[in-house]
Amino acid sequence: MKFRFRLARVLQVKKIWEDQAKLKLAAAVTACKREEQLLSQKKAHFYAAWTRLTASGQKEAQWMQEHFMLAQMGKDDHEQQKTRVQEANSAFERAQGEFVQRRAQRRVLSRLEEKSWAEFIQEAQRKELKQLDEVASTSHLKHQRRIRGG
Repeated sequence: MKFRFRLARVLQVKKIWEDQAKLKLAAAVTACKREEQLLSQKKAHFYAAWTRLTASGQKEAQWMQEHFMLAQMGKDDHEQQKTRVQEANSAFERAQGEFVQRRAQRRVLSRLEEKSWAEFIQEAQRKELKQLDEVASTSHLKHQRRIRGG
């Protein structure tokens, strides 16, 4: 008698899906960290440009105009990066939700497999005990016949 879980193929597919979701989650985490690092860098560049622009001292009009444009571009870039960070965080949340869902689906099937395995073992033990009882009964009957016959 051999154990065969009737949903083994489905469980295998669920494990694959869970692994894929785990990979997506890892990629989303990496993307979030990368976007947050870029945001931090862009924020530092913007503040540095703004500090240079607003620093006291005599400045030429062209220099001020160039640095104002640089500061404005830095600010715009910083705002765009904030949006990218939010998008990356949203992607992370979706990937995390998908992973949790896939893991839960796989766990349900794993529990069913464990339950099926336990039932299989219990049935095998029951059959073995039944066979042992039959052998013992047959042996006892043979022994009784020998005693009566002999």
